[in-house]
Amino acid sequence: MRYRQFNFDLFDDADVQHSPTVLAALEALSLEGGIQARGAIFTRMEVVDFILDLVGYTEDKPLYKKRLLEPAAGGGDFLLQAIERLLKAWRASKNTESVVEDIADAIRAIELHQETFIATRAAVLQRLMQEGIAKSSAAILADRWLMQGDFLLERLDGQFDFVVGNPPYVRQELIPAPLLAEYRRLYQTLYDRADLYIPFIEHSLLALAENGSLGFICSDRWMKNRYGAPLRKLVADRFHLKVYVDMVDTPAFHSEVAAYPAITVISREKPGVTRIAYRPSIDRAMLVALAKELTGNHCFKTVGAMRELGLVPNHAEPWLLEAPDQMTFIRRLEKKFPTLEDAGCKVGIGVATGADKAFIGNFDALDVEPDRKLPLVTTSDIQSGYVEWRGQGVINPFDDEGALVNLHDYPRLRNYLNARRDVIANRHCALKTPANWYRTIDRITPSLANKPKLLIPDIKGKAHIVFEQGRLYPHHNLYFVTSETWDLRALQAVLLSGIARLFVAIYSTKMRGGYLRFQAQYLRRIRIPCWQDVPETLRYELIAAANTQDLRACNRAVSRLYGLADDEQSLLRGNGAYMALDLVDYERKVLEAIQAFWGNREAARQKQIESGKTDQGERAGVAAGKNMDGFIALVIDLVRANGLAHAKIHQKRAVLTLPGYFRPTKLWDLLVIHKGELIAAIELKSQVGPSFRNNFNNRTEEAIGTAHDFWTAYREEAFGKQPRPFVGWLMLVEDAPESRSPVRDASPHFPVFDEFKGASYLKRYDLLCQKLVQEQLYTTAAVITSPRTAVETGQFSSMSSMTDIKTFVTSLAGHIAAEAARLG
Repeated sequence: MRYRQFNFDLFDDADVQHSPTVLAALEALSLEGGIQARGAIFTRMEVVDFILDLVGYTEDKPLYKKRLLEPAAGGGDFLLQAIERLLKAWRASKNTESVVEDIADAIRAIELHQETFIATRAAVLQRLMQEGIAKSSAAILADRWLMQGDFLLERLDGQFDFVVGNPPYVRQELIPAPLLAEYRRLYQTLYDRADLYIPFIEHSLLALAENGSLGFICSDRWMKNRYGAPLRKLVADRFHLKVYVDMVDTPAFHSEVAAYPAITVISREKPGVTRIAYRPSIDRAMLVALAKELTGNHCFKTVGAMRELGLVPNHAEPWLLEAPDQMTFIRRLEKKFPTLEDAGCKVGIGVATGADKAFIGNFDALDVEPDRKLPLVTTSDIQSGYVEWRGQGVINPFDDEGALVNLHDYPRLRNYLNARRDVIANRHCALKTPANWYRTIDRITPSLANKPKLLIPDIKGKAHIVFEQGRLYPHHNLYFVTSETWDLRALQAVLLSGIARLFVAIYSTKMRGGYLRFQAQYLRRIRIPCWQDVPETLRYELIAAANTQDLRACNRAVSRLYGLADDEQSLLRGNGAYMALDLVDYERKVLEAIQAFWGNREAARQKQIESGKTDQGERAGVAAGKNMDGFIALVIDLVRANGLAHAKIHQKRAVLTLPGYFRPTKLWDLLVIHKGELIAAIELKSQVGPSFRNNFNNRTEEAIGTAHDFWTAYREEAFGKQPRPFVGWLMLVEDAPESRSPVRDASPHFPVFDEFKGASYLKRYDLLCQKLVQEQLYTTAAVITSPRTAVETGQFSSMSSMTDIKTFVTSLAGHIAAEAARLG
């Protein structure tokens, strides 16, 4: 894709005047009450200090002679820490001038929201007076430092040596139209569907002084997505991407966020190498050490989980931040082979209707003329890896030339659409062109249904490529590939192989849990040989591998197809940290583990009855000791599938103890040890009725005590000097009326926290798990609830996304993959 040259000179107007509608929109936003609407996400103190260290805003420098900008001050997360450092540096200088004269120009912080601005100003005043600065001087400094307004519309007074912060996460549709139009006029990086943080970065970069540094934590989507292209070009042309730190799945904020954050440090200087780190532990001491590594003068290519890559920004191209060996490999393939489409394959996406309930239904039940409907394939039809059509169909309002049909020529179609006109005509696309009210968002080309095609869901943990022989039309949640040159079965083998996954992993944005986005823009970047260059014997080998869905056979054939060397073939198998995670079909295995749990309990209870020992009640189900073995098997599969197949996985009681700090040893349920390092320690617990109160309290105290003892022992190097291991806590609780019923608590002296009032035991377990993770006592803590009837079905459910089994599984798989990469 070609991009026009931009002139990044902001506010060319001699005097910027904003229209009344823009000012009204600003006034409304400044009074907005909702944190989500304002895009306000507050950063943990450890992360704030880390970013200040990375940009070099440290008290050993003459900060009183420098200038720092915080473009979205919020509650003062960055501002207050910067003030503390500034004052320490000023006092160390023993400057004789007044504090106001010395440091009044050292900071500028801008905040739009009025209530937040007032609260932050008060916090700044309080901090300054606590530091011994007179109230009058503190007020002068606060008023010089802080500004209430819209950063994107402010003309800044001079340039800055440091810009730090966490810009707001606001989608375009939440910005009032007049204000969005003004932003688009001022910021040439606000391209396509870019979020608001994009112009924040542009404005901040252009405010940097020579050799100045910007340090932001924000979404990483712009680094690879289409809308980030103009900003990437600006960085490539005029700046140096010094540091990139992947912060996905780390507790970097005070609240859980849906964004995929990264820290970037960009300086106004000659471009050079980029130092990269991945998902650091949010621990102050470790972050201090990491900052020193990332900013030190020494040179390295690979140190632990850190890497150094040359010239990551490349015009407007997506940033490729993966391992050097993978980058070299991909670049070689790019030079040698054509793209997928240049090799004669077409990539597209299925139909979006804008009103699926109106346009889509059971094919046989759609009461329209036979040529006005098409059989539809969706993601639910291909979950098995093969097409298993469930009988859905889609209404087709287009003729063969792509024009809308005349409804007078199709009375049944007319009646069908008119019966649903209220829904169909109120779509955005219909309101724009009322005469075409019954068109789908995307044009439907009936001939596509008759073409053999490969179907690919958008988001998957690994490549999921399904052959469809030419009977069905794809839905919008599916991408498709057709070809007039390549045999589609052979092409399926290529796209199932590790080489396709590697292309997508490098070019796409990563999703939580290691999932990849198999979107058209990334699929089109895959390089393949031309079909006429493929030997006949290899053609048959590729087709046979695809027919059997044998991924190893696909990789073997594809290695021959591309002429890969041994070290390149190893990349197809994945090196852990940078390939998609393998979640080992965890949903099915959890169902089986649930069935085994209830089955083992019932078998143990029956055995007790048969032996005449019936006085143990529910203890009979516990005595078997094998109830959670299905979950242990799942953990073992995750470890072996994500790069540590040779790790020692301990399950026997005699080798499950670890040293403690407050007690000599602690017995765990499962330990993973590799090359003398503790990789993971996991506790697996369960609770069934009828007694929940005492068991809940006991489990809570046990979980907290175990974690506190463990991390204290870790601090004291009981396991040697090593990175933080994964510590997991998984709880299975019976889904029963007693566990779901509200519970009352008496606290005669002081009130209990609001979240516990009337909370059931299941809700309390959910809160416990959330807090165990938030307080960093466990890497991940999960609670699963399941009724006794699940012995037949494997039925289970989760209480929240933060504590569900998928979060547990993906977090563990990600940790294992990262350790596999680190330990080689």
